[in-house]
Amino acid sequence: MGVYYPGGPKFVSKTGNSVAAENIWLRMDGAYATMKINGVAQGERMVATYNVGEMMPTVMTPHGGGIGPTYWPFRFSPYFAQVFNQTAGANLVSAGEMFANLDAVGKFAP
Repeated sequence: MGVYYPGGPKFVSKTGNSVAAENIWLRMDGAYATMKINGVAQGERMVATYNVGEMMPTVMTPHGGGIGPTYWPFRFSPYFAQVFNQTAGANLVSAGEMFANLDAVGKFAP
């Protein structure tokens, strides 16, 4: 099912509307999360896309006591851009726009 990250970001607008991406799974085609809009569960949706080729140049970077990519950009999926903008009440982001960077560290036991 991919690499699991519990929790996730929650965005709340000035009007009190909210969107939360929880229980994130990194899969080969993107990042998925169980979504809540104004506290109502929406099921699992793709929230971000990424291109493995963008992170490959830094995949073997030593840092944080291990090795891993220091640059792995995640971009808004069409779904997440839409619900983010609806929550904000304005068009703030577009699908494909940079959302976050994952700085991952793999540590291995001897």
